[in-house]
Amino acid sequence: MLYFIYMKLPYSSHSKSNAKGFTLIELLMSVSLILIVTGALIPSFNAYMKSQSLKQAQEFLKSDLRSVQNKALTGAESQDTSLKYWGVKFSQNSANYTYHVSTTTDCGALNSSTQRGTATLPGVIVVKSPSGCVFFSMANGNALGTDGLSSEKISLGYPSGTDTKEVLFNSGGLIYSN
Repeated sequence: MLYFIYMKLPYSSHSKSNAKGFTLIELLMSVSLILIVTGALIPSFNAYMKSQSLKQAQEFLKSDLRSVQNKALTGAESQDTSLKYWGVKFSQNSANYTYHVSTTTDCGALNSSTQRGTATLPGVIVVKSPSGCVFFSMANGNALGTDGLSSEKISLGYPSGTDTKEVLFNSGGLIYSN
C-alpha cells in the first residue's frame, strides 16, 4: 500500500500573509497627510501668536497703569506738597511711555525734570491712540485722560496692522480691558 504523505510547504518570506511593516506607498501617504495638516495649521498658529502678543501688551499696560495709580494713592514722593498727580505720558505709534509727577494735569508741562521712569510695551506693539496723558490724583486715585486720551481709552496694536486691543479707564480710577 502506498501512503501519500501530505507535506505542507512553508510560506515564502515574501508572502503577503506573513508580511510585517508598511509598504513604501503607505509611508509616503502618511507623511503627506501629516505635512498637509501641519501646513494648514501654521497660518492659524501665527494669527494666534499675534493675538496673544497683543493681549500680553494689554495686560502689561494695565499693570503699569495700576502701579502708577498705587504710587499716587500711597503718596509716593509726597515730601513735595505741591505735587498732586502721578501721570503716564503716551506718544502715538510709539512703544515707549513715561511716568511723571505733576502739580497740574497739563500734559505739555511734563518734561525730564518731572519724569520718574520709562517703560516699553513688549514685542513690536505700539500705542495707536493719539498722544496724551493719563493722570491719577494723589488725593483719591481718580483718573483723568488729557489731550488725545480724553476718551478714556488707550488703543494698542501692531504698527501696520488693524487689530487693536484697548485699555480703558474711567474718572473713578477703574482700569480695565474690553
